[in-house]
Amino acid sequence: MCRATSTLPPVLAARALEMAPSGTASDLDPHLVCVLGEHAGPGHWAHACEIEGVRDREVWARWTDERAPYTVLVRPDCPGESPDGAEGCAMFEGHPGPCTWELDDPEGDALQKLFALGRDTGSVLGLILALHELDPPAP
Repeated sequence: MCRATSTLPPVLAARALEMAPSGTASDLDPHLVCVLGEHAGPGHWAHACEIEGVRDREVWARWTDERAPYTVLVRPDCPGESPDGAEGCAMFEGHPGPCTWELDDPEGDALQKLFALGRDTGSVLGLILALHELDPPAP
């Protein structure tokens, strides 16, 4: 995965929450991480927030390597499904590159395991300790 990062400026955070009228500040994470697969272009996309009560659209943020986040948009969900139908794509319709189930994301896989185990990942120390439990160092 790309995993380029940026921070959503307050004016765009407010705009994203306006697009999701039932949203609150706790629904929005201003720390953006590009969800696209490895890509050559400078453009990045990150999920900004959900729109409560709407199942097929979410708010997305856009930025480039040279420019801080400059827009938030409501985008329909990608209709893609894995060949066995077990997973839907977690990106937006028309996204560049492969769907999420086709991406190698060891960091995301590890975080999902930690969430499933109910481990503290809200702090750096909690995350380090939880990851150590998942993959202890060799003796």
